[in-house]
Amino acid sequence: MAGTPLTDQFDKAVQDAGGDFSGAVLVTRDGDIVFDKAYGMADIEARHPNLSTTSFHIGGLSRAFTATIVMMLVEKRRLWLDNTLDQMLPGTPGGDRVRIRDLLASDPASLAGRPAYNLLARVVEARTGEPFADTVNSDFFGPMWLKGSGIDTGDAGDVRRKVMCATRRAI
Repeated sequence: MAGTPLTDQFDKAVQDAGGDFSGAVLVTRDGDIVFDKAYGMADIEARHPNLSTTSFHIGGLSRAFTATIVMMLVEKRRLWLDNTLDQMLPGTPGGDRVRIRDLLASDPASLAGRPAYNLLARVVEARTGEPFADTVNSDFFGPMWLKGSGIDTGDAGDVRRKVMCATRRAI
């Protein structure tokens, strides 16, 4: 791949877009990888460069994946959008006034510091009886062949720190 006119064009386009870009670019054509290069630092303080195997936190996209898992449970009739949070997580303050559909549609700031996707992750755990990461891996990442993707839980007991990660090489 390196040194062909096409790869040189991709590399130049990334360089021209911003010299301090930190991330990765993967381009495929008809299922074949035609460009695959990492740029910048994975950890600036430790001076660790991004590599083809570097996992990236996907930030706000985690919410969309969590919503997808919730809707998969709705489709399987293991969860209903009108269930209240208190029905799923008994003892949750104010949970009798918050429905699953409210969490899916809410602005996270409106829940007094309880991000909706974290509460939904706990609901998923309550309905499936398994850790959120296991459900995401078996029901979402696995069927889509996203072998390099997963959940970065930080402290396994702290649901608030669950963040989805993905690598550029999914298969």
